[in-house]
Amino acid sequence: SAIIDNGRPEGAAAFCEKLKNLGVSNIKAMLLTHNHDDHMGGSEAVSNAFDINNLILPDLSKSGSPTRILGTVSNTVSSAGGNVQTAKSGMFYDIGNIKMTVLCCYYQNSDENERSIITLAELGGKRFLFTGDAGKQAESQMINDSIDFDCDVLKAGHHGSRGASSAQFLALCTPEYAVISCGAGNQYKHPHEEALSRLINAGAKILRTDQSGDITFYVLESILKYKTQK
Repeated sequence: SAIIDNGRPEGAAAFCEKLKNLGVSNIKAMLLTHNHDDHMGGSEAVSNAFDINNLILPDLSKSGSPTRILGTVSNTVSSAGGNVQTAKSGMFYDIGNIKMTVLCCYYQNSDENERSIITLAELGGKRFLFTGDAGKQAESQMINDSIDFDCDVLKAGHHGSRGASSAQFLALCTPEYAVISCGAGNQYKHPHEEALSRLINAGAKILRTDQSGDITFYVLESILKYKTQK
């Protein structure tokens, strides 16, 4: 099993329970995209509940945010014999039928969100792109660097913020599905109408956790399918 981010601390117990109900007992790789609580706040609970073989972190020397949780989880994983690594472009992990590749990480950017580790997961010929909270700055850098980020499923950047999922990025990304992770009635009013409009114009079918709950994708005989909690 592999995990990219794990949510806020207050949701960690439920998150771990969901993983156990899926039959997860060991996590081969847990990648944390950036140092914000809503993406890595559950790390302590996850590292205490499961053996983690590889913990992949952003370059914490470039982060201006508190790192206590990441320091604690790093110690937990390394004490249990796991590997703790700083993400670098090109790093990849074969996890069963899934290949997880770090496409890029722009640590030189001043904004924590724009330093998010951007990851591609490939399964059954389908490509899933995870961009953390990266926005238009990192998207432009990916375009300038000629990175191949074409995908079938896009985890939309920054919870559907207006500052992510630019038209230029989506024109090269060409997602069949765009998944937006956001809480119902959230204070930031995510997802933003501008981002939704760009995703629709790009031809993506939009799925939102505030409307559908958990969203699960399957690849069956090279056909992409999904189901929702609600």
